Amino acid sequence: LCIQGQNPAYPPKPDVTLLIDILKKNDLIEKKGIYVGDSIVDIETARNAKLEECVVSYGYGDKKEIEDGSPTYKIDSFKDLLKIVL
Repeated sequence: LCIQGQNPAYPPKPDVTLLIDILKKNDLIEKKGIYVGDSIVDIETARNAKLEECVVSYGYGDKKEIEDGSPTYKIDSFKDLLKIVL
């Protein structure tokens, strides 16, 4: 588990440079993962990194953009993520 905000040393999302660095540092680069976010940019970032995407319904993102982006998973509560990963 890693929670990371934007770092000015890296390009902003949907660029995956920062995400790939985090995955490498945690020895997860070859593993299957789910990227959780709240916007279309998070969906694009996940796809750029070849990860499944999960969007929370209660975030800042535009609801129509998120629906049009057809995320792999959409959850209404963060605890719902357990149903996906277990």
